[in-house]
Amino acid sequence: MPHGIDVPIGKIVKRHLNAIKDYCEANPTELENLMDPAYSSKIFGLGRLPFFAEVGSPVLRDENTRYWQDPVFTVNGKIVRVCSQWVVERHLVPFQQYLVSKNIATTYDPPSPAPTRRGIPSRQRMNTRYRAYRIADAQNAVIRHILSNLGEETFNEADWENTKQYFSNRCAYCGIQGSLQMDHGFPINKSKLGEHRIGNLIPSCGICNNSRKGDKDFKEFLGSDADKIRLIEEYMESRQYTPLAGNAQVKDILEMAYKDVAVLAERYVAILETLLSSAAPPTQADPP
Repeated sequence: MPHGIDVPIGKIVKRHLNAIKDYCEANPTELENLMDPAYSSKIFGLGRLPFFAEVGSPVLRDENTRYWQDPVFTVNGKIVRVCSQWVVERHLVPFQQYLVSKNIATTYDPPSPAPTRRGIPSRQRMNTRYRAYRIADAQNAVIRHILSNLGEETFNEADWENTKQYFSNRCAYCGIQGSLQMDHGFPINKSKLGEHRIGNLIPSCGICNNSRKGDKDFKEFLGSDADKIRLIEEYMESRQYTPLAGNAQVKDILEMAYKDVAVLAERYVAILETLLSSAAPPTQADPP
């Protein structure tokens, strides 16, 4: 069995080694952490193998083939080599989460498409299927779920009725009376960072909600209509709603979640493709 998989995760690890070295030189305790098997197991899932092994140490004497010969680094006076036992299905997400947690990287590297039984990358093959489910649908659904469940706030139908009364049972955008729908002043997505809180629920007519506003927030949609913008802002303040819009940390975390969904999906596509490609084809009965 080959030791580790060098494509694509091995290349991703090697691409960041200089930055990890620099981080350890600025934070000496991190070098000790990365030479600790327990830490490497917890953070990366490398089992009993530390991320860094010092040249001449018992680890390298016993596990020499499990560490890359090149590159070799000198970090804080210690000469170390790097573990090569990286398997994309187990280690890609933990490694990239580590990079983001240390501010070594701000986003994830996309994994290479997994090979399939037909020799066509699964992502490409899926995209050629008419009306196939898109990974973006699942990614967006996860973001909506996260933003819809932050905090401990609760509200009910009576609260929603009070909201409509606040706006005189009219569409908050165009002022028309009639059947009103529940719109989010700040859309629930990783760009606008809206939440499913009572203070972000705005009564809207079907035309504004479904055809006109789209993914705009209420200020973008209303443009120069200062009176309506002020009314919505006063409503949000009365419901103690503080928008997350512009929070860079929240955006970064949601970007991580968004990409994690794609990585997870690709992982299970690859697992199933491997399973199906190794299964023997069904045998046909002999003709009479």
